[in-house]
Amino acid sequence: AAGDGASAGAGAGDGDGDGDGAGDGDGDGDGDGDGDGDGDGDGDGFDFDCPPDLDPVILTLPNNQSARYPTIASAVFAAPDDSLVQICPGTYHESVEVSHGITIQGAGPELTVLEPAGGGALFLDADDIEIADLRVTGGTGWTLSGFNVTCGGAIAVENKASNKITLSNLVLDNNTAGLGGGLCVDGGSNANYRPVVTIEGCRFENNTSAQQGGGVFNYGHVHITDSVFTDNTSVAGGAIYINYGCTTPNQCTIAETIIKTNTATGQNYYHGGGGILLGAYFQGFAALTVTNSDLGFGNDEENTPDDVKTAADGEWKSYGFYGNGVSFTCSNGACTDP
Repeated sequence: AAGDGASAGAGAGDGDGDGDGAGDGDGDGDGDGDGDGDGDGDGDGFDFDCPPDLDPVILTLPNNQSARYPTIASAVFAAPDDSLVQICPGTYHESVEVSHGITIQGAGPELTVLEPAGGGALFLDADDIEIADLRVTGGTGWTLSGFNVTCGGAIAVENKASNKITLSNLVLDNNTAGLGGGLCVDGGSNANYRPVVTIEGCRFENNTSAQQGGGVFNYGHVHITDSVFTDNTSVAGGAIYINYGCTTPNQCTIAETIIKTNTATGQNYYHGGGGILLGAYFQGFAALTVTNSDLGFGNDEENTPDDVKTAADGEWKSYGFYGNGVSFTCSNGACTDP
């Protein structure tokens, strides 16, 4: 009597009564009958196979041939451009250098965990790298050329303008470094050495840096969307530190993102920026566009000692308590009202 010719009463037209249109009766819409929505029929919620008797890392080449490896590093080393490396659930005590344009995908941040035995977890030095669906915790950073402190407790991006990196559905928590407790994007004053990093749906929590950028230290171009920064700490730029690569407001952007309960502990006039600190370079001041984001509302959510601080001519300007659902632009040493 549903009117779809199936007489099941669901209105989906598949005859099984679950309403998803797939015909398998589980209601997830993928047709495999296991109810997890990923289409491979094993019910684990991710779309690659992880039997316990096989190596846990799968390399799939551009021609769709695949092989399994015992470690992430061995699979990444064997992977040419445009390959896919998939990591089964588990905790991996590795530090991995990525020098080809590949995708590295975990089974989800609650299932696939990188916890390096020492140093950082991922060093990214190629164009078109994508990292997705995993957690990185307990990293202590990489030593990059030109730096006298560690940079990127969890992930570091090398300073090449051709490097375009996408990070999605990651959790970076409890990592430490001299610069960029969670993520370090190298870049410097030369415009030829500024990678572009896109961050989508990521969480930066409880990361710490000794100098700048508790969550993110950025010298390149960075675009952050639908992400969360909470309880990160640094001397300057508790959640995010931005400089060099952000010479115009469109080169560094933050949208639909939560930045709250982060702390900058420094006491000098050039410290601060519990949420965001915008630095100065020899030709001007770092710029940024923030759209429809939450910088905390009320004492329990505020960044300390302020939400945003920016370098300006002969001074530093502090902007406290932007609140939630705010949009503003910072350029030429000043930020607009929300």
